Order: sequence, then C-alpha cells, then structure tokens
Amino acid sequence: MSHPLKDASGRMSSQEIFKNSKEVAKYSNDWKEVYAQVQALLQTDKVRCIRSGNTFYIYEIKSPGVANMFFVNADPVRTFIRNTEEALKGIKVAGFKQITGQTDDMPTIQALQTVAQKYGHEITFEQTGEDGIYKVTLNV
Repeated sequence: MSHPLKDASGRMSSQEIFKNSKEVAKYSNDWKEVYAQVQALLQTDKVRCIRSGNTFYIYEIKSPGVANMFFVNADPVRTFIRNTEEALKGIKVAGFKQITGQTDDMPTIQALQTVAQKYGHEITFEQTGEDGIYKVTLNV
C-alpha cells in the first residue's frame, strides 16, 4: 500500500512537499504562506524551479550562469542525494556555472558534497558569521 499523500509513483503534491519540508518548518509555522510566496516569486522572470522527486530546487538568476538557490525537500537524505544528482544535470544543461545558497543543516552540506565529488564539481562552504549558517557555493 502506498503512502496516502503520494501518488502511485511516490510523488507528493506541491503542497504536501511544502507542508512536510523541514526547511519550511524551520523558518515558518505557516507552510501555506511560504507556498504562496514561492508561487508569487515564480511568476517573475528571475525565479525558476526544478523539481526532482519530492524536492523543489528554487533559484533566482543573479546574472548569466550564476544563481542563488534554496530548496524545499520532503524526501529522506538518500533520496535527496539522487534528486540533487538529477537537478544538477538540469542546472548544467541550463548553462549555470555557479550556484550559491545558505543552510545550517550539516547533513545537507554533506549530501551536496557527495554529489559534487561524484561529478567532479567544486563545492565550498564557509560560515557567514550568523549563528551556524553556512554559505555554500557549487561551481558546475
């Protein structure tokens, strides 16, 4: 029997991903508000989204080949790694050379390092000065 919030292929609805994302829960008690804000951003010409599994990679184009990204994930770490591998292929095809983002979640950084090393990409992370926040830079 499949999970009731997923379809037969294991995909959650967009709303269920936001509702079950630890990233969203960490910054807001109202996942509906965050969902609405992201939907509004996606209506602009600078923000795009890649979906892989139950993970959204939402990125703001800063300049040609450069983007700032955040993600909303409702999959376990192992699946997140697979999702990230798939999203990285799309990022590369789109012509991006550098992706940056911020996180305070060390397992996320380790998952990103795993993917970057597997594909020969350089990834760096440094503390921002804010409590436990790291700036992560992926050179594709």
